[in-house]
Amino acid sequence: MLKYSIKKGRSLNFTQGMSWTKELREFEFAAQVEPVGDAEAYGWSLEQPEENLSEIEELLDDIMKDLEGLETEDELASSEQLDDENSSN
Repeated sequence: MLKYSIKKGRSLNFTQGMSWTKELREFEFAAQVEPVGDAEAYGWSLEQPEENLSEIEELLDDIMKDLEGLETEDELASSEQLDDENSSN
């Protein structure tokens, strides 16, 4: 599979079919449920003031909107690149 992708000049995408939004949500979920591995860092985090959950959700929504915009831009660039390649052939 790797040789084929190199010969054809295509990149491999192991997360194909997953949007950035889905990946981000999975990462955020994992960050919340995974046990803390560093006791010192955990102790430090307890000393920090709690963040407002609604503010975090708003920031996450903003990030997801930005990522969706980037995905759209990437899709447009990819289609333009394919059009350029097809027109040059």
